[in-house]
Amino acid sequence: MLGLIVDRKDREYAEAFMNTLSPAFMATDEIEQQFRDYLRNPAYQDRAFFVNFLKKQMEVIETLR
Repeated sequence: MLGLIVDRKDREYAEAFMNTLSPAFMATDEIEQQFRDYLRNPAYQDRAFFVNFLKKQMEVIETLR
């Protein structure tokens, strides 16, 4: 779902959405894998704000574990 928001909305909307509704706090294996998949997806490499967000969320998951 995050990918759709990043693809279809402007940056400000996407950032607000991601920061408000990120599932990272659950720290599940499934959520972690989804973030890793987004990080590997070349379609998102030109969107630095999204890559930075994903990296921060991976840190949240690691901290919670």
